Amino acid sequence: MPIISIQKREVKLKRPLAEIPKAEFERGLAQSTLLPWLPTTHVTADEIEPHVKEQIPVDGTEIVHWMQISATEGAVLDATCSDYNRLGSSLVSASGDPFVPGVRVGDLRAASITGLTFRRRGFGIVVTPRGNFNVPRGGKATGIFSDILAWGFANPWAGRIQWTMSILQWRELASTPIDNRVRFPNLRGSVAPQFFKVRSKFPPPAMMMSMGFTTNRSQRISLQVRSLGDYTNVLYSDTIDIPAGESTVD
Repeated sequence: MPIISIQKREVKLKRPLAEIPKAEFERGLAQSTLLPWLPTTHVTADEIEPHVKEQIPVDGTEIVHWMQISATEGAVLDATCSDYNRLGSSLVSASGDPFVPGVRVGDLRAASITGLTFRRRGFGIVVTPRGNFNVPRGGKATGIFSDILAWGFANPWAGRIQWTMSILQWRELASTPIDNRVRFPNLRGSVAPQFFKVRSKFPPPAMMMSMGFTTNRSQRISLQVRSLGDYTNVLYSDTIDIPAGESTVD
């Protein structure tokens, strides 16, 4: 088993947030193909929601509240998949009501329970071929199995029958070098991870890698190195403090 360690790490702030125009902040991110009428490439569900409500207002007949939630969160994840998949990889997503009509994507599905059951339990369930993982109400969870990488978010809203869940599955990892920007989608404050494969032609004794981040606030990022043969095998883990703005980590 290889020994993984970071010998030297430096965070460099290239530009503070105040020097980055909003249009440039979003430049290079893909548009949602699910809802192409959205005007911008927003990263968060809170930014997209007003546009969704304007286009599909609740009328109590054809459009109900859970549809707005699913459309909003689904658009964020769909745009994230567009970011990721242009790298020659495969990230898939789904958002909807797990009870009716159900939520399924890739090898995953949300367990079909009513909103009342979801409220009583306090969590939803993502079912995978390798096992299940629970997603707390109003929160997120990452499902990591030997050969499956998944993520789920359960919106806190729940009716007697209906509720909503959003799911991601990384079916084929994007390999370095990563030349395009890829967002970390934000659903109501719950941010999904991203997974990449570090590729080298030959097993080197040491590898130098540079990562670029653009963020609207300072935050702490968790970094984990996992085995490609078994994703549950963590070879190295660390945290990186990133300032607001545009930074590089070497």
